[in-house]
Amino acid sequence: MGNILTTLSCNIASDSRFIGGGIALLDTTMTSLIGRMSYLHHSLKKLWAYYVLRVFSIDLRLLARIRDAMPHYLRRLGKRASRDTTMTPEMEEKYWKRAERGQRELERSDARYIDSSGIPVLDRTPQLPPLVMYYTPALPPTKQERLKKQKPYYLSARSYCKWHRMVFPGSDHPTISQASRLRKMHDPEELRKIHRISRMIPDDQVFRPRNAEPIPWSPRYQRKWLKWRVKRREVLETL
Repeated sequence: MGNILTTLSCNIASDSRFIGGGIALLDTTMTSLIGRMSYLHHSLKKLWAYYVLRVFSIDLRLLARIRDAMPHYLRRLGKRASRDTTMTPEMEEKYWKRAERGQRELERSDARYIDSSGIPVLDRTPQLPPLVMYYTPALPPTKQERLKKQKPYYLSARSYCKWHRMVFPGSDHPTISQASRLRKMHDPEELRKIHRISRMIPDDQVFRPRNAEPIPWSPRYQRKWLKWRVKRREVLETL
């Protein structure tokens, strides 16, 4: 019985040593395999980066050759130097003509060449290039000067009565004698606008006979009159 136990103990120890050696060998093998796979991964990354850079470098060199082979006027389309102005003498002459026309237009409101009433006071020096060196806006005329320059405008009393009926609704309208006094309260510019509105429709549509059917009043001409007064007030406020 003792011999049998001794034999079993020896067999178990031998099997344990065998299993431990196998595990150690497997561990060593796995470590070696992982190291080789890591090396292979880094090698593939380097190879991929090398070929990608090589392909891009070939494309860049090819693009540079195509650009050099392009005509000069096509290369100017992609990049234009800041010092370039015109391509041909004809275009340059056309540019100077446009610049001269622009300068002449600005001279009409430049305080160096006209006064506040728009009368030229100085001729442009012909030696200067046709460029806008600097610009000084001329002052507009004052309200008093503008009103003094207005010429008297005649408006008949009948036209004033017609305008009043076109602009204001209802039946309260001035008579001929009243219109003769009321028209004196307007300046020539207002009288001119009143006359213009009174001529927009025939007289028989405003001065209806007693037995005729009246035409309904329309706010169209009242809007025209009020709109004109607003614009005129804005102009006078800027003077």
